[in-house]
Amino acid sequence: MRKNPFKHPTYLALLELGRVIKTIFLCQYLEEEQVRREVNEGLNVVERWNGVNDFIFYGKGGEFASNRLESQELSVLSLHKSADMFGLCEYFDDSECSGAETLAAKVN
Repeated sequence: MRKNPFKHPTYLALLELGRVIKTIFLCQYLEEEQVRREVNEGLNVVERWNGVNDFIFYGKGGEFASNRLESQELSVLSLHKSADMFGLCEYFDDSECSGAETLAAKVN
């Protein structure tokens, strides 16, 4: 008979360590305004990307519109290229990217 892996001392120690790390983060989040700002900015980026994603896959709640594998692959590749573009715009924070930022703002 095998022992229950969820009772293993290493598993329990790692579980407790994860709880400690989470508690430390929550304390920092509550105490420091800068941490709250960073978290909020990260959430805004994700929400903006989700809006663009919904814009690209507007039909059927974001599901693929075709059963053809080639169409699905093209859709996913297009989505990845769009993600790369928005990532570069965020990285460079350049005025040349204003069209992409305007699109993202309109979507939201």
